Amino acid sequence: MAAQVKLLNTSLKAMSDLGVDKVHASDMVYVKLGITESELAGMHDLFSAFGLDSNSDAPHKLFDKGAGLVLDDATAKAMGIAGDQVDEAKVADLVKQLSKLGITEVDVVSGNEAAHKVDVYHIDIVAQTPVLATPVELLGVSDDLSHVFDPDILSKTIKH
Repeated sequence: MAAQVKLLNTSLKAMSDLGVDKVHASDMVYVKLGITESELAGMHDLFSAFGLDSNSDAPHKLFDKGAGLVLDDATAKAMGIAGDQVDEAKVADLVKQLSKLGITEVDVVSGNEAAHKVDVYHIDIVAQTPVLATPVELLGVSDDLSHVFDPDILSKTIKH
């Protein structure tokens, strides 16, 4: 039986406007950001609406079972998460705020209606320092280390 994906009808922005302080769910849920690219400068206001101070490490845990933030490709690039030029300082602060809300992954959807591609970035918290993990790749897709899976690797000579 396939797992059910629970995409909330209410965006994160709408939740802040409505004063939502907790989302109780039986499993992880997915939520859209609810702001446009031109409104991204106001992201700090969005986090402040949930009572988050960027200088404090106190979590709010809006989502008790975890949540995935669903972003389109253009918004993710504007936020510095995806694309060729990732702004590490900007992303680190964003990930810190998202993790305080209980968001455990960022799902970047790109492509057209017929063929969606989803890149999933898991947020790992180690020693109170949030880190945006590397996207998962299938084995054999990149040829960087595929040679280690050759059946005759043990019989090959190693050149120094």
